Amino acid sequence: MKESIELCSSLLKEVEEIKKRSEVIIDMLKKEIEKSQEESPQKVSIADLLELPSIMRSVVLKISSYESIPLADLAAMFKDQEDDLPSILSSLKYKGYIEEFEEDGAKKYRVPAIRRKPKKLSVDIWKSLDEKLTKE
Repeated sequence: MKESIELCSSLLKEVEEIKKRSEVIIDMLKKEIEKSQEESPQKVSIADLLELPSIMRSVVLKISSYESIPLADLAAMFKDQEDDLPSILSSLKYKGYIEEFEEDGAKKYRVPAIRRKPKKLSVDIWKSLDEKLTKE
């Protein structure tokens, strides 16, 4: 009987220790999830770009053609909208279309990865190809 009580007591201590460790792990995972959500905002899709006014879409497309581009270069490319460019960039940054960062003392912009709709291939792709080839 005494051995059973000691065994149960020992098991209880182990279970409590496991519970403490699991709570620590759960807290760490929650923090990681929160951190990843803060770091990676919802990606924009190509369809979202089509809804932008043409000048904003032009700015995003121009930035996307470079890995990153300094503000001075953007201003030179969009001389016609030089006065509006800061507010355009601010709006695009707020909506998640572009990211602003500083490198070598210069303000630069880049486009984060754009979410694309996954491509779906036909299950019978070889059959479809054979049918098209036999028609020709």
